[in-house]
Amino acid sequence: MGKELIEWPYPIDYNKVNIVDTDVLVLGGGIAGSWAALAAIKRGVKVTIVEEMDIFSAGPAGVDHIVYALDNPCCTISPEEFIEGVGPWQYWDYINGISHYIMYREGYDMLCELEKMGAKIRDTEDEFKGAEFRDDETKLMFAYDYDTKHTLRVWGATFRPALTAELKRQRVSIHNRVKVTSFLTEGGEEGSRILGATGINVRTGEFYVFKAKATVLTTGRGGNRVWDYRGGSVATLPRSSGGGLVMAWNAGAELANMEGRAAGGGDPYPRYGTGNPLNTWYPCTMIDAKGKEIPYVDGKGNILTSFEQRVHPSLLGQRFFLERSYRNGNSPVKRPVSLCHTPKFAEAVRKGEYTLPIYADLPGMPEDERRAIFGLMIANEGMTWILYKNYAEAGFDPDKDLLQAYSGGTSSRYDGSPLVGTKKSGYRSYLGGLVHDWDFKTSLEGLYAAGESLFSVHYHGLAAISGRWAGAKAADYAKDTTEPEIFDEQVEKERERVYAPLNRTEGIDWKELNAGVSGAMRTYGGDTLTDEMLNLALVWLKELEEKEAQELIAGSPRELARCLQSMEVLKLAEMWTHAALTRKASCRFLTISKLEYPDNDPPEWHKFITIKKGQDTVEVGDRPLYYWNKQPYALTYKENYERHKPWGKK
Repeated sequence: MGKELIEWPYPIDYNKVNIVDTDVLVLGGGIAGSWAALAAIKRGVKVTIVEEMDIFSAGPAGVDHIVYALDNPCCTISPEEFIEGVGPWQYWDYINGISHYIMYREGYDMLCELEKMGAKIRDTEDEFKGAEFRDDETKLMFAYDYDTKHTLRVWGATFRPALTAELKRQRVSIHNRVKVTSFLTEGGEEGSRILGATGINVRTGEFYVFKAKATVLTTGRGGNRVWDYRGGSVATLPRSSGGGLVMAWNAGAELANMEGRAAGGGDPYPRYGTGNPLNTWYPCTMIDAKGKEIPYVDGKGNILTSFEQRVHPSLLGQRFFLERSYRNGNSPVKRPVSLCHTPKFAEAVRKGEYTLPIYADLPGMPEDERRAIFGLMIANEGMTWILYKNYAEAGFDPDKDLLQAYSGGTSSRYDGSPLVGTKKSGYRSYLGGLVHDWDFKTSLEGLYAAGESLFSVHYHGLAAISGRWAGAKAADYAKDTTEPEIFDEQVEKERERVYAPLNRTEGIDWKELNAGVSGAMRTYGGDTLTDEMLNLALVWLKELEEKEAQELIAGSPRELARCLQSMEVLKLAEMWTHAALTRKASCRFLTISKLEYPDNDPPEWHKFITIKKGQDTVEVGDRPLYYWNKQPYALTYKENYERHKPWGKK
């Protein structure tokens, strides 16, 4: 039986050019982009948001907890105390201090604004009244640390619908199903002011020219398609190709930490959908196949003897617990971890002390904890709400049933047990992104960034607050700047590039190029690196760029978008390789291990490496760690925050 041909269901017009004028252009409709658009339009400017998917389904479908909302009324630790507590260890050095500090100061403010839009952030129905992790006066719910109460459990599945409804209520101009392809610059020159962007409709093929006084970039990183793609599906965000960062690179922007990678791709099971003692499931009790409880241990390896010690840092002599345990090294505020997530567990299994597989013992948990983990958090986390639905429909009862942890637990990337999970050489995302100041303004005039377009960021709350702040700043900039004048030759050149795959009658599929890039990166840019291997990676990528990328063929707007994504993956791989070559050192936090340079983060490399596109080369630079608290900025987080915040006194 031959292959059935399905007619493309949308009208196609590759010749149509749509011109859109706006004050603030937001690229990416996820959490950061939605907040940026709302913050901008509330300052009285015209706002347009562009999303490759549909705005309703852009970004995470839900969230189960908002971390480090230190401004909530129950929290007993200040941002300054928190930073001082985590400061002595390397993790803090390479994170994005600007966005994290603002998250500490405004996480709860953001939630209260969401609540006004119709989202649910507190236990208004008194489902958990009297629970230890609930404050009965405010009805707020807390996770992980019941002493300092810095992280809130929330009904995050209500967030995306509330944001979407508010965007429409505020009359933000929304362009769904449009993939942005390039930035427009003053005079068509690299490094000059950003005047908007170009794009194509992934259903109709129409071309778009967005003219804007200010632009906010909030698109995703797309690292999983650089290493993990083999011609089929990828673990997360299949449409995310890092296109926004590539656009910024091509326009001449400065990026930092591009050699960094968030390790952990290739998990062979649904993420957070198995029994495990980690963030969403913490502090779940784990047992082995014979019902023997697997204890928790503190940061020094001491066995904990009670459930209360897992959630009260004061019982362990600590000021507070961090939200997670992995990647925190010997931090004095490290959260306890189950023994099954330590290297000692493998030896204990070999000695016969425990029997695999292991299970999450939900029935053995206190009732409130059990309901909060499975009924609230798993049901609201964007990666697991569908699992919650399927488990419930299949008859799983958390009051009676255990949930197996595949191969022993979750991923071995957490605390290193060789019996816990199965890890392939893969990476879910980059740690790199755009360099910016306290206004989230990038090195390019007129371009602001938020969410995953920033370097070294994580968390739903951080995406929201950075988008909120960047949108407000972009709106203020747009009020005081001149109208953009588009360089027509730049637009026509981009149209020719974008539509090239449509004009070929023979060629290769986009999957072949993407798989070729991933194959080269797994071979030459894997877990352990050498400069020679990285140089070979550049050779392979150059050949792919000059040959296979010029042979891509598309037969529909969807295939055309996929071709463009694969070319972005190719460029993203090249950017990473250049940055990895530049750093002549290993660095645990950046997940980079180099055989010739085995020392972890030596003093001379204890800094941010920056890269940007030069005339015919890559311009390499560096910035000191904590550059945001050095000249020309103020010397403290608090002073910088007060100087730059776009709202009233707080």
